[in-house]
Amino acid sequence: MSYTAGPFPATAEQLYNAARPAVRQSRTAYLVVFLAGLLCCIQSDTVGITLIGQIYIGEVFLAVYAFWSVLGNLTNRAYWERPFVWALVTLGISFSAYIFSDLLNQTPLTNLLRGWARMAFLASDLIALNALTRRHPLRILAFITGMAVGFLVTVEKLSFDPSWYKIGIATPALLITLSLFSIIRYRYRYALVVAVWTALGVLNFFLDFRSMGATCLLCGAVTLAKMVAGVGLRSLYAIVLAFSLAIAVAAGIYSYITTQDVYGERRSQSNSWRVAAAEGAIYGISQSPWIGNGSWARTSDTDAVIHATFAEVNGKRLTNDPGVAGHSQILQVWYEAGVLALVFFTFVFIFGVKTLWDSVFHIRMNELFGVTLYFTFNAIISYFISPFGGLARFFMALSLCLFMIQGRLLRQQRASLQRSFIGLAGDP
Repeated sequence: MSYTAGPFPATAEQLYNAARPAVRQSRTAYLVVFLAGLLCCIQSDTVGITLIGQIYIGEVFLAVYAFWSVLGNLTNRAYWERPFVWALVTLGISFSAYIFSDLLNQTPLTNLLRGWARMAFLASDLIALNALTRRHPLRILAFITGMAVGFLVTVEKLSFDPSWYKIGIATPALLITLSLFSIIRYRYRYALVVAVWTALGVLNFFLDFRSMGATCLLCGAVTLAKMVAGVGLRSLYAIVLAFSLAIAVAAGIYSYITTQDVYGERRSQSNSWRVAAAEGAIYGISQSPWIGNGSWARTSDTDAVIHATFAEVNGKRLTNDPGVAGHSQILQVWYEAGVLALVFFTFVFIFGVKTLWDSVFHIRMNELFGVTLYFTFNAIISYFISPFGGLARFFMALSLCLFMIQGRLLRQQRASLQRSFIGLAGDP
């Protein structure tokens, strides 16, 4: 196995466009993309528009741009890259499963339209973001920063209380910091990124955001290993990586144990609710495994299973609304639309695992490395323990775009190395 590590001498944008005609970049384009991301966190009811569900204003503009992009590139073979086509095909299969399930289950119109809109906007988000970043990969940092700033501006409450921190400050603060530190022209910028990963990893454990804490520490370990290997220890990369991961795991376990006295009861409630939500989804799936129960389905039987399981596991009654069954993409989607609906989500999961492998062992450090690691871990974790609702469709679209960008960068990286070897060997 070959290990490729260390910062690449060219920027991601230069590497990506190495074999293409130069395209002049403008600050205006980045500002427009930033504003698009900002608007994507402003909900429709904020400006007095109330429809069947929450619509993010920026998504409307992305949908228009996606339509224009497809029309303008129908005959452009370079536009229809294989991973992009596979993403659209698998998304089409999952969307069809939702349509089929809703029609057969006679889903109430409001839930039907909300479910279909969720899938349609996921498709338009993916198409638009791919078009925006296909030739200019660094634009995705502008969009991510804009979206993070917009979320901080519009979130209901900014607080370091664990209940509010998890849904308010944690993710936006990480994305803004990563984006800014990744593009600064500073010799030790990757050391700063490692410091950010480590500090936020420990902080998230001490504020009881366990999945984010583990993600940050693991990403910090990978980044540290890549950085160290780039300064002369490339042959020892696997050893450095294993050592870094061991330190990250130890730090995570120590932080978890240290905070157990403070958050023990809260964690017990959270774990019990997750088990109960999973049991409710599994029960619903067993009743209709092939066609599902319909978009945003809620039944009294499923709610009863959730309440009973929670009481059995936790020893107390669940006093809050149990919400949509599953709290897991794989369980929620299967519960709602049947087994065929899993096709797209499983594709994203497999693509994420492949990108993680390439990031750890093949892709060299670039400006997008930090955010790619985060979205990769997020995509893998969300498949099992996060629901498909709200901003999840943005995260899925951004994850796929980053996976495709890093795939292009890896191909260009290998082509550049191949040209270098040919140059060293000389003409035959």
